[in-house]
Amino acid sequence: ASNLMTSNKFEVLQNQRVMKNECHKAATKFNLKWKNGIEYLTQQKLIPDPKTDYTGHVKGIVSFLKTTTNLDKTVIGEFLGVDKDLNKACLCEFINQYDLKNKPFVESLRTVLLGFRLPGEGQIVDRIMECFGEKFVADNPKGSDQVQGEMSAECVFLLSYATMMMQTSLHNPNAAKSRMTVDDFAKKIKGINSQKNPETAFIQKIYDTVEREPFTLNEDEDARIK
Repeated sequence: ASNLMTSNKFEVLQNQRVMKNECHKAATKFNLKWKNGIEYLTQQKLIPDPKTDYTGHVKGIVSFLKTTTNLDKTVIGEFLGVDKDLNKACLCEFINQYDLKNKPFVESLRTVLLGFRLPGEGQIVDRIMECFGEKFVADNPKGSDQVQGEMSAECVFLLSYATMMMQTSLHNPNAAKSRMTVDDFAKKIKGINSQKNPETAFIQKIYDTVEREPFTLNEDEDARIK
């Protein structure tokens, strides 16, 4: 029996190695052209076929995006930003898999954005912030950061946008002249919560946190240090 167990264990390890190699190949293909990476994953039966299990296919892609270390964050962002049903389903699944319960607003936004590099196009950013708004409110129905009461998904969507603009104005050297103050930030988000303003303490906390810790990808930090 012990021989059988040893051979089973060996098979498991062998399968894991094969799986790792296949994922590595898929990652290389994905980084060059995301479509080819996903086709390869499907052909090798590493993820379910969309024709027979669409939900499993979406979850499989997202699991690949989140657990494969050598994927290019820019390509992940491009893939999640495409205006097609599969890509949009993957975007929402990608964001929904995070646990944002009782997580401060800025930390939640930062967590989601660290998974990929945000594409520049406005419509794509819209979709990302919209999914984030819905997820944040679903996880925090009573409010946020202990100082802010209930918010609508629309409110979190607009707040996320304004926070990203504020982050650019504070940390992008090209935007130094138009550096946003906390009052400027407060004006930008006036009345966004069903005609009501977010709490002053909440606004201040968001501003202070972003001023202290800019949103950056680890890769971008590495590039700066080099």
